Amino acid sequence: MKNIVALILLLFVPLLAWSQSGVIDSTFGNQGISIHQLTPLGDEGVYCDIQNNGKIIVATRHITGLETWDGGITRYFPNGVLDSTFGIDGICSLGIGNQELVSDIRLSQDENWIYLAGSIDQSGSNLDCFVARFDTSGMLDQSFGTAGIASCDIDFFDWPPSMLIQPDGKILLTGFSYDQAIPAPFLGYAARFLTTGTLDPNFGNGGIVTFAPQNMGFQAHGATLGNSGDIYVAGTPYDSSNYVGVVKILSSGEVDTTFGEMGFGFAFNPDTGYHQGWDVVEINGRLIVSGEIGSIPYTYPCLTGFHLNTGVPDSSFGDNGFVIPDLSGKMLGIYGNLLKQPDGKFLALGNIRRLWDEDFILSRYLADGSPDPSFGIDGHLESDYSDIAFAPGFVFDTQNDIYVSGTINDSLTSDRKIFLSKVLNSFNVGLLEFDQETRIQSLYPNPIESKAILKFSLEKEEELSLFLLDQNGGKIRDLQSPKAYNKGDHELSLNFQALTPGWYRLIIDSGDGQQSISVIKK
Repeated sequence: MKNIVALILLLFVPLLAWSQSGVIDSTFGNQGISIHQLTPLGDEGVYCDIQNNGKIIVATRHITGLETWDGGITRYFPNGVLDSTFGIDGICSLGIGNQELVSDIRLSQDENWIYLAGSIDQSGSNLDCFVARFDTSGMLDQSFGTAGIASCDIDFFDWPPSMLIQPDGKILLTGFSYDQAIPAPFLGYAARFLTTGTLDPNFGNGGIVTFAPQNMGFQAHGATLGNSGDIYVAGTPYDSSNYVGVVKILSSGEVDTTFGEMGFGFAFNPDTGYHQGWDVVEINGRLIVSGEIGSIPYTYPCLTGFHLNTGVPDSSFGDNGFVIPDLSGKMLGIYGNLLKQPDGKFLALGNIRRLWDEDFILSRYLADGSPDPSFGIDGHLESDYSDIAFAPGFVFDTQNDIYVSGTINDSLTSDRKIFLSKVLNSFNVGLLEFDQETRIQSLYPNPIESKAILKFSLEKEEELSLFLLDQNGGKIRDLQSPKAYNKGDHELSLNFQALTPGWYRLIIDSGDGQQSISVIKK
């Protein structure tokens, strides 16, 4: 048996991470999927987030007419049933513009607020990026921005695919704009709002920074925060579509010109004529960008690696810097979004198509770009719902399982409906031999006010370190430097008093693997 940490938890609750990883949970909804059409003309599901009580919130678009939408939020119980106590019968809507295209949804760290981002047409002439703030009952917070909504006008069309909530509570939108010129050059941007809903005057130019490589456009998509507050934004440089790019923005709102080529890292695959970047995560000093690659109409999911500090393509990642999964028989594919696990692995969510059947694909990779064979089939899970399933959003619950949100498009009627699916998952394959014996964890009390007790038992002498991650997987602080422990039972007192209320993960690292415990700070 491996040198292992056996966590013995006082509450004697079985750790669910030993269930098979990378399979649809058939006990959720109807055989693993919950589908709802909430308005007569149809609905779309976008990104999702999860509350500490297990309820899942999904950013939704409700069709109101030809190319017109009403943006909103839908909330579900952990079993996939609509939460009728939220908004009106489980739905809350903006209902204030001619067109509201929502893009992302995030909870504040204290979970008092739900933030909804997207583009809104309030004047009938152009689309501005916006963020709205709701309380947990589904009501707009009238004290935020103007009657609950904060917006800014960058150009004719402003689209923010990504939203991040910084540790200080500020709200960061990243995306791209273009004007009415033909051809329209894309301009990347980041806009940062204070918790009051006003633009942050200490960021960029009055709260906004725009960026593009010299003589190029830049279609910016996903973003991630570095440990020092720097911002990395993934996207596509736009004079040629066979590049993928990432830009580094300092916390002050200036492009870091020491990164890559004047602030931009570029990767180029000479074997293809099409390459786009979508989302980005940082793992072990490497930036990993998701996207698609190939020759239209045959494109495939793709991952690209960059060095974190220099922005130079990382040839040690995958095959000379690129990972293109073997999906034989698939005509079209993309990795849209990424999610990293505390154990150094990461998940990529996207879509694949064969003829008229489109499914979502969820893949798990090791940090070097190798597929994780313990997840799904050879590292991949492909849905099979008989209709076109577009899945942009996913999130971990407190048991490490995954909720996937998106849109089901009925191939016969073309009706669009929101779907939510649940995938069984495990973080802890490297630390415990789950097939040898059942183990349980204990951290008490949890939720925590100031201090908590961690109880664990070791099968042999181990050197352990402890640290905390935030809800985005970013390291918050070290709780204990590497320390040797003898075989047997142990009890540690941990101080969480200075921690901001919210949801975190406590990581116990043995050097050979990691174990995680969900922590709720009151």
